[in-house]
Amino acid sequence: MSLHEVYRWLGHRSIKVTVDRYGHLPQDGCERCRQVVAATFEGHLPEELSVGPAA
Repeated sequence: MSLHEVYRWLGHRSIKVTVDRYGHLPQDGCERCRQVVAATFEGHLPEELSVGPAA
């Protein structure tokens, strides 16, 4: 998952907020990040932004 996707899903004011908070996560941690976002926002994301099963 790219930081741009996380930025849009979380609604941060700027990508800098997302990078400052999550930029340390390794690229190979994408699945774990997807799981965390899905668990954290389960039932709260609009359908078009919902995190479904990994592709």
